[in-house]
Amino acid sequence: MMFYFILLMTMILSFNFLIGVNLSGVIVTTLTSSKVLSLKSSLILAASTAFLGPLILGTAVANALSKNLFNLENFKIETLIFALISAIIWNLVTWYFSIPSSASHALIGALIGASLILNGINSIKTQGLYKIVLYLLLSPIIGYLFGFINTKITKFLLRKSKPDINIWLKIIQIPLSIIVSLGCGANDSQKATSLMALTFFILGIFNSFRIPYWMLLINAAFISLGIFLGGKKIIKTLGAKIYKIRPLNGFSSQFASATIILISSLLGGPVSSTHIVTASIAGSGGAERINKIKWSTINKIIFVMFFTIPITMVVSMSLSYLYRIIKG
Repeated sequence: MMFYFILLMTMILSFNFLIGVNLSGVIVTTLTSSKVLSLKSSLILAASTAFLGPLILGTAVANALSKNLFNLENFKIETLIFALISAIIWNLVTWYFSIPSSASHALIGALIGASLILNGINSIKTQGLYKIVLYLLLSPIIGYLFGFINTKITKFLLRKSKPDINIWLKIIQIPLSIIVSLGCGANDSQKATSLMALTFFILGIFNSFRIPYWMLLINAAFISLGIFLGGKKIIKTLGAKIYKIRPLNGFSSQFASATIILISSLLGGPVSSTHIVTASIAGSGGAERINKIKWSTINKIIFVMFFTIPITMVVSMSLSYLYRIIKG
């Protein structure tokens, strides 16, 4: 049992750190690209507020990803191991190629794949699965629409404003980015927290699935560390390879992202913060001029978004099946 415990704690915290690395660029892109704050200041702000997110906004997402998605009675510990291997590999691959990807998609696909092989189809609660998939599929669409509409409305309201209005648009981005960071911290660190709570329950350390406060603290710390140390590769993709972000785009996309991520975190919807922010940025650019967007970059992001779940599912299923053959 001690071997499994040490292995899983190491993998879970590593996965959480990688989530932070990927989120880093997503959170601070609009701040740095529209020249609101320096990269270092943006990272410090993002990391500190993301740390507070799960401590303030509760554990609804962690519950949705564990006991609301799986029947935990016969849940095998190997399921978590192979799911984490699959999700970590995918996160590293997408980070290497500077493509924003979703830790939510990767983890859910990997968990389902491993669970089908090791725990059986009855281990998955279909109602919970439908709800999660609905959140994951709809949130980027809503992000694009919100970014598009916010930009149209803001441009109309500010149509007679002087160029000095850009200063205020920059200033407003700071509290909006704080809300985005809080929501990202709450939503994304809880994915690792749910795995940690599952580990304690499956190994019999806890007699029921529960999430103590110290568990939130540890995972909040690791995702914040990832946010502070990572992000430059993703910033380059979102801040330059989609279109040149101006203060108007930064404000509109931040407002859209903050609204969706915060509401989803409170409702327990494990959304992809990465795809919401990316879609909001694309929607804001599309509202000004559709050919302003570099669609080759968007197409790569969309490809990754739709294939993350099936790829991580296949990888975790293959690893689990190989394990069953070796074990006999």
